[in-house]
Amino acid sequence: MSPAITRGLAVIWLLLAFAAACARWTARRRPSPEKARVLLRIKTWGGIILVFTSLFVFPPWWSAAVFLAVGGTAAGEIYRHIWRHQNGASAACAAWAAVAGSLICWQAAFFLPGGKEAFFFSVSLCQFNDITQYLWGKGLGKTPIAPKVSPGKTWGGFIGGVCSSAAAAFWVAPYYTPLSGWQAALAGAVLAALGLAGDLSVSVLKRKAGIKDMGTCLPGHGGILDRIDSLLFAVPLFLLITLCF
Repeated sequence: MSPAITRGLAVIWLLLAFAAACARWTARRRPSPEKARVLLRIKTWGGIILVFTSLFVFPPWWSAAVFLAVGGTAAGEIYRHIWRHQNGASAACAAWAAVAGSLICWQAAFFLPGGKEAFFFSVSLCQFNDITQYLWGKGLGKTPIAPKVSPGKTWGGFIGGVCSSAAAAFWVAPYYTPLSGWQAALAGAVLAALGLAGDLSVSVLKRKAGIKDMGTCLPGHGGILDRIDSLLFAVPLFLLITLCF
């Protein structure tokens, strides 16, 4: 594991510990169902981050096994909720292709020079973008981007997330990728936009199927596809951009 990834993982675990401590403190002071859901999400995040950490600790065969499990679970969710739905065959095939193509790109990165660092950074930046879009949307979001598909996604949140992701990429990407600061900022903005595109694409499938979540295997989050939707388009393109320089 490279020093850059080690430091990055340490920061992620510290942030998770801080969030868990804050959530527990607020839940004890004023218990509520909403705070209990937040605690559940944080606990699940701990498991997700543990698996994410393991990808960089063990040999590439382990990442292949993890991605195969992720792909198989996502494929099952697509089959149950999309394929069986009326006229859902074409949408299911498109979703399967997107998941398979993305996972192949992720695994390929583990065999390329600098690929692990680029993968670590792109996944982390996608999750940072999800969080900042949510926070900006809560504070400034008024106009929904696609009210019939995902009413919670607003233009204010999207613009705030793009700017935040570009700024984060400008400062952090040079430690993980060969991109310069300004190249990384542009790539970060594109990644944020593609993250939203992946999120909305899965939301369209869920809306057509009449469901809120694609599954229940990740308590507080939903299914696998609910967690990786923003990564499907963003991470492969970022890897392509990064590893071509």
